[in-house]
Amino acid sequence: PIDLEELDFGLGTRWKLPRPVVAGERVDKDIERVVRSVSAAAQLGRIPAPRKPWLDTLESVYDIKDLHQRRDTSIVLGMADIPEAQSRRIEAFHPDEVGNIVFYGTSGSGKTTALRSLAIAASITPKSGPVHVYGLDFAGGGLSLLEPLQNVGAIIMGDDDERITRLMDLLTRRLDERSAAFTAVRADSLQAYRDQGHPQEPRYLVLVDGFQAFRTEYDSGLQRAKVYAQFHRLLTEGRAVGIHFAATADRGAAIPSAMQGAFQQRLVLRMSDPDDYVGLNVPKDILTPTSPPGRCVTVKEPHEMQLAVLGTDPSPPAQAKEIETLAASVARFQAGRPEPIRRLPARVSAADLPDVVDGKPTLGLEDRSLAPIGFDPQGVYLVAGPPKSGLSSTAGWLARSLSKSFPDVPRVLLSARATPLAQLPLWTANLQGPDRVQDYLNTQLKPYLTRESEIGRPSVAVFVEQFAELAGSPADATLAEALKLARRNGHFLVGVAETATLAGFNSSIPELKNSRQGMLLAPDANDGDLLKVALPRVRAADFPPGRGFWVSAGTAVKVQIPELE
Repeated sequence: PIDLEELDFGLGTRWKLPRPVVAGERVDKDIERVVRSVSAAAQLGRIPAPRKPWLDTLESVYDIKDLHQRRDTSIVLGMADIPEAQSRRIEAFHPDEVGNIVFYGTSGSGKTTALRSLAIAASITPKSGPVHVYGLDFAGGGLSLLEPLQNVGAIIMGDDDERITRLMDLLTRRLDERSAAFTAVRADSLQAYRDQGHPQEPRYLVLVDGFQAFRTEYDSGLQRAKVYAQFHRLLTEGRAVGIHFAATADRGAAIPSAMQGAFQQRLVLRMSDPDDYVGLNVPKDILTPTSPPGRCVTVKEPHEMQLAVLGTDPSPPAQAKEIETLAASVARFQAGRPEPIRRLPARVSAADLPDVVDGKPTLGLEDRSLAPIGFDPQGVYLVAGPPKSGLSSTAGWLARSLSKSFPDVPRVLLSARATPLAQLPLWTANLQGPDRVQDYLNTQLKPYLTRESEIGRPSVAVFVEQFAELAGSPADATLAEALKLARRNGHFLVGVAETATLAGFNSSIPELKNSRQGMLLAPDANDGDLLKVALPRVRAADFPPGRGFWVSAGTAVKVQIPELE
C-alpha cells in the first residue's frame, strides 16, 4: 500500500486513495473518470451543453418504407453514418452502375434478411419499370417468405437441380435476346433501352443465399458444368442488359477470384474472426460481437451502415406478416407475376399429350422444355428400374403409344409368368412361361424378325417382361438371337427387368445392354453403367413412378411417362 500525504505548514493532509483493485476487476480509465468529473462540474455550474461533434449511434432498425424507395435504378439498402461530414445518408444499390452485390457475414449477422430486404425494396418501384425476382436458397429457407410478392417468379431450394437448371436456361435466353435488342438501338443499359420506348421492360434480380454451398454443388462434375458456366456468364455480362445477382457468403474466399470483380458492391456484416475484416479490406474495429443484425461496413468507403427491413421488427414471423401486407398494397402497380420456373409434374395424363411428336410415337414429358417428346419406334430398348418404379406401366405406355401411331403393327407380350400387363387390351399375342416363349419365338416371331422393316416403321413390336427370368431359362439363346435380329432389321423390341436382376452372365442380358438405349427408372448414380451413359446427381424423392432417364444416342434426358387411360 502507498500512502500519500500533502505537507505544508502545520498538520499534513492525507489523500483519500481508491481501494486496492481485486485481480480481474475492471478499473475505470482515467479519461472516464475525468469525463464524469467534468460532467458533474458542468451540471453544478449550470453550464449549457455544448454542440456534439458527432451524431448519435445508428438505430438498430430502419424501415424501408421511410427511406423513399421508388425506382429500380436506386434500390435502397439502409442508413449510413458519414462521420467526416457529420451526417447520415441513405445508401442504395445502383444495379446499372455496379451490376451485382454481395453481403459477407457470419451466422446470425443478418445476411438472409439483407437479401429479403433488397427484394422487398425492389418490389416498390412505382416511378420506374418492374423488377422480376428469383431466389436460389442454399441456406435455411429464409427466402421463401418472399413468395407472396407478385414480382417474385420463384424461390428455388438448393437441392432442386431441375428448376435451377431451368432458371439458368431462362436467364441465358434473356441475355442473348436482350444483347441483340439493345445493340440494335444502341442502348448500353436497361434504363437506356426503356427510354427508347420500352418503359415496362423488367429488370431481373437473382438472390443466391449461401454462395459457398452453390459453388460446392455446381463447380464440379461434368453434368453441372453447363449451369455453373451459365451463371458465370450471366454474372459478368448481365449488368448491361438488366440481369443482376445479389449473394451472401460467410467469408471472403467463398467467392472465387475470377468472380469477385463482378461483385462491385460489397457489404461486410459481423464476422466470426476479426482477421476476416482485414481480408475483406475493411477496418476491424468498427463492428463488434455485440453489433446488431444488419449492421455492416461498406468496402469501397469504410462507413458503418444499418441495413433496413420492412417494418420495425426484423424477426421472420413479423417479416412474413409485413410482406403479405406489402404484397397486397403494391399489386396494383404490377402487371402480373414473372415467368414461373416450373418442375416436371409427378403425374401426366395421356389425354394431355398428342399421339405423335415430330412424326414419332409420344414418349412423355421431358424436363428441360416440359414439352412432349417422341421415340424412335425401331431398335432394341432396355426398361430397367427398382420395384414399384413403374416398369409395367412404362412398357404398357410404349405399347399404347405404338398402337396409336401404327395400329396395324402386331404387338406381342412375352413374360416368364402371369403379369398385370397381360390384362391390357393392347396385345396381338400374349405368351407366358419360358417354354411357350421359346416356342413362339422360334415358330411365330422368327419369320417377322428375319424380314427387314421399312425405315421409321417396325414390322413387329415385342415386349419382354421379367426379362432376367427368361434369360436364366432355356429360352436364353433364342431370346439373344431375337435381340440381334430386331436390331439388325429395324424391329421394335423392349426388354423389361428390375435393375438388380441384370447382372447375370448369359447370352441375352449383355445383348440387351449393348443396345445402349432405353429407360432407366428411378436410377441411382451407378445405373448409367447399364447403358454406358453418365447420369447427373439424382435423389430418390425426384423420381415418382414413371419417371427416369431416357437414354438415346449417348445422352440422358429426364422424362415422365404418362399414366395409362
